[in-house]
Amino acid sequence: MSQAEPAAEGVKTEMTGWGQDTLPAVRAPEASLSLPAPGENLPPEEGPAGDEANGLKANSQRLLVTLRQAMQDLMQDQGPSPEEKGALLYDLLLAWTRQFYNSPQCRSGPLLDVARDLVGTLYRLLAAAPRLGALALSFRRLDAGLAGHCLNVSLLALSYARHNSWPETAARTLGLGALLHDLGMTALPGAWEKSGPLNSDELELLRRHPQGGVQLLTPFPQLPGKVFLMVAQHHENADGSGYPLGLPLAAIHPYARLLRILDTFEALTSVRPWRPPLSPAKALACMLYSGAHGSEFDLRLLENVRRFLDRLTAQA
Repeated sequence: MSQAEPAAEGVKTEMTGWGQDTLPAVRAPEASLSLPAPGENLPPEEGPAGDEANGLKANSQRLLVTLRQAMQDLMQDQGPSPEEKGALLYDLLLAWTRQFYNSPQCRSGPLLDVARDLVGTLYRLLAAAPRLGALALSFRRLDAGLAGHCLNVSLLALSYARHNSWPETAARTLGLGALLHDLGMTALPGAWEKSGPLNSDELELLRRHPQGGVQLLTPFPQLPGKVFLMVAQHHENADGSGYPLGLPLAAIHPYARLLRILDTFEALTSVRPWRPPLSPAKALACMLYSGAHGSEFDLRLLENVRRFLDRLTAQA
């Protein structure tokens, strides 16, 4: 069934206390959570450290121009197949994600505009593909770290939107929110690769990373309100047991509910230092079991995602 929003498949959309596109109150992170400001709001720095920072900004500008030109050249080239174009677009977005996540002084509005264009271009490519699964799963990388995880979730989100015939504007917002959802994890350097359990301080930072991500994106008001809600709420659970705010289902935006499911699926099927990836079938079985015996997920939306993933893997 085609749908313009997840709500069209039975997901309740009533919010509690604020509108669907309004950013909920976010607790200010404590002093132990260091959150750098975006580079575009800083004056040129002086001295050796300033030379390095200004060099990074210059490199960011060159990357911005290179990514935009590479995207335009790729889509005008009639030679590559859709799968080849998809793989190249994935690589361009991976370069963008690594830059935005790893170089805080390089974050800027124009760089976000490039991401929006890349995400929109990838969605149009998916929309034109005769076999969505073959395209969407053929170039996904399972061991590309935090940046790769966020890009993979974005790819799944765009594929879900394509499966349900979303309009491009809605799909682009969903894909961009998925791409940015774990930006707050940059406050935990090394935690992503850690093979052992996190200590108490790391666990506290982990539980605050959605709020940290919102704070890092606050200087960019051109982002849609739904993107902020996705970042803020992607670890909230349907039964109110999630974090950071323990919201009930009715207070969680439908895009964030969907992101909660796709984020979990991507994590389970990717390489982690402490375990090998699960097969898509095993990952989905674990999620369905969890949904039936708890309530991490919106169950009706989880069933929609199950049908989508069944189709996706059947076409791969």
